[in-house]
Amino acid sequence: MQFVRTIIWIAVAVTVALFAIRNGAPVTVNLWSDLQMVTPLWVIVVLSFLTGLLPLLAMHRAARWRWRRRLEQSERALADARAAASPSLVGESSPTPAENMAATPELASPPPGN
Repeated sequence: MQFVRTIIWIAVAVTVALFAIRNGAPVTVNLWSDLQMVTPLWVIVVLSFLTGLLPLLAMHRAARWRWRRRLEQSERALADARAAASPSLVGESSPTPAENMAATPELASPPPGN
């Protein structure tokens, strides 16, 4: 899986580099009434992309952290419930299968009519 992830990141990096090389023309951006900025087109596009990506990425990370925390709490609660439901092993022994058969005579006797 790590190999596939690395290949994808390499493809994204090559695509961004090709985009930057092909779109290096300077663009004038009017920021306020008399303030202008001349910058390459690719810088504007990458900044616009990051402006949209970063808030969504932060929301995704927060939700993932919240769900992971809930899962860990549920797993702890399940482990505690299993520990409380399991018999104590100190001083007690579970019956063997032969003792279980002797304790239930209806299973040990042949069925009626034979």
